[in-house]
Amino acid sequence: MKKIIYTVSSLIIGLTPIIAFYFYSSQTNIHKNNFERSFLPPEQLHNKQVLEIQDRGYYIAHITPEKVFISTYTAPNRLLIINYNLTEIQSVELSIPDVQLSVVKSAKISAKAVKITIDSTNVFIVDKATPALIYGELSGTSYTHLGNNNFNEAIALPPSSFIIRRYNSRLQQNVLRKVSKKSNNEDTVSYKLEKQVDGIFCTLGTMLYSKDLHQIIYVYRFRNQYVGLDTTLNVLYIGNTIDTTSYAKIKTQTVPSENRIVLSRYTPEVNKHCTIFGNQLYIHSGLKADNELKDQFDKNSVIDVYSLKNQEYQFSFYLPNHEGKKLTDFRVYNDKIMALYDHFIVTYRINLNFFRDATDI
Repeated sequence: MKKIIYTVSSLIIGLTPIIAFYFYSSQTNIHKNNFERSFLPPEQLHNKQVLEIQDRGYYIAHITPEKVFISTYTAPNRLLIINYNLTEIQSVELSIPDVQLSVVKSAKISAKAVKITIDSTNVFIVDKATPALIYGELSGTSYTHLGNNNFNEAIALPPSSFIIRRYNSRLQQNVLRKVSKKSNNEDTVSYKLEKQVDGIFCTLGTMLYSKDLHQIIYVYRFRNQYVGLDTTLNVLYIGNTIDTTSYAKIKTQTVPSENRIVLSRYTPEVNKHCTIFGNQLYIHSGLKADNELKDQFDKNSVIDVYSLKNQEYQFSFYLPNHEGKKLTDFRVYNDKIMALYDHFIVTYRINLNFFRDATDI
């Protein structure tokens, strides 16, 4: 009996390090991404406010010092104007004539096909289903349609232009081009995105426009790179995010019923949602750093902050999940953060000492 007890005890003692290692591994990243983050103290994010809204699919169309304009993909001509304390909500219907707005109908056909951007007193409409580019005054009923431009993504460039991303069949890849009243429909390349794999999925990314800096920032989705361009699409700088994914790890799959190729859900997304305020670029990263616990990463959305003055990484902070929901959109303005989660709007205040570059234009 003593021999059996001794054998069992020895077995337990021998397994203890293995069990401990397994538990530790479940809380850390077994697959190393070979980078670490410098985190702000959690208390730098405070004064949390929450508002539950009825519908889903909302995104932020505009932000001012006092209010945020929110629209939804399912009703692109409807705006919610909300203050930062989430105590005042105004619903506004854009009076866009049906004869000019095929976008409302197309929104029912294609998810996220139509997006509204507000700039001061102007409204810009990007309709990827038609496709169409439309702009006009926020309070008016007369809108300008910028011809038939084939594109797969676009952003407004106030007061009357757009930057579009389109597929160039000759180059077999996506390119960027500026579209305005003066431009024509000839396929003139203004900026050729860096092709790594197929020229389509490997060049996908988020386009941002900084009115303060007069720059377009293109953040690649599947690699650790972003590009700063002037408003005529000349390269100003190329920056890198802190992770080590320099080559897009594209995984695709075929949808036989639709006869098309789409991205696999297992394709690792490096840079998700992005925004700019002042001289700072904020990126919602899809990759866990080696000094993060897996449990922390899963329960939060990590935001990495970069300086657009010198393209250097500055610090990171967490935006906690809300009721189990992950971040779907966010904006920063001075000491305020507006974040969207499914059908929730959440606001935070932040310590401006860590965001000093934001107001140093």
